[in-house]
Amino acid sequence: MTDERNNVNREYKDRLFKLVFREKEDLLQLYNAINGTNYNNPEDLEINTLEDAVYMGMKNDISFLVKGVLSLYEHQSTYSPNLPLRGLFYFADLYRKMMSGGDKDLYSSKQIKLPFPQFVVFYNGTRLQPERQVFHLHSAFPEGMNREIAAIDCHAVVLNINYGQNREIMRKCRKLEEYSKFIGKVRENTSNKMSIKDAVDHAVEECINEGILEKILRENLKRKS
Repeated sequence: MTDERNNVNREYKDRLFKLVFREKEDLLQLYNAINGTNYNNPEDLEINTLEDAVYMGMKNDISFLVKGVLSLYEHQSTYSPNLPLRGLFYFADLYRKMMSGGDKDLYSSKQIKLPFPQFVVFYNGTRLQPERQVFHLHSAFPEGMNREIAAIDCHAVVLNINYGQNREIMRKCRKLEEYSKFIGKVRENTSNKMSIKDAVDHAVEECINEGILEKILRENLKRKS
C-alpha cells in the first residue's frame, strides 16, 4: 500500500510539473531564474523533449535548446545518486538525434560543434536535502583510479524546490514558487491523514481560491468533468 501511495504521489507531481512549464514563456523564465540570464523572446527556445527515450523509462522530462545551451530538466521526488547516469543516456540520445539526417560527418577533419549540456533536477521529496548539490557520474567509478580523467562524465545539479528553499530562484520564477506552494499544501493535507486523492483535490480547491496556479488547475478540472 505504501508503494502504491508513493507511486500516485510521484505521478501527480510529475504530471503537474510538466503542465506548469509546458509554455515556452514559463520555461524561459525558469531558465533565466536558474542561470541569471534575461532572455525575453520565447521563440528563441526550442523544445526537443524525447518522449520515447530508451534508457529513461520516464516521459516527464523536459529538454530544450536556447542560445547554444541544451538543457535537460527533470522533476524528482525521491533521492537517487544515479541521476548523472540517466543524464548521460539522455544526452547521448539527444545528440544522436541531432546528428541523424543531417550533413554532419563524424569522420570529418572539421570539428562538429555541439550545444552546451546542462542537467538540472528539481527535487521536492520529503528527505532532507541541501538547497543545491551536484552529483557526478565519476563518483560511481572504482575507487583508487583517477576519476577526473575518466573518458566520460556527467553531472546533475539538484535544486531543492520545497517551499522555503532557493528563495531567490523562486522570486525570479513565480510559476516555480506556486508549484512549490501547491506541493506543500498537498503534503500538509496528507500529514492530516487524508488520502492522496483527497489531499490533492483539497489543495486544488485551496490554490484556485488563492490564485495559485489557478489557470492550470481550472483547466485540469474541466478535463476531468
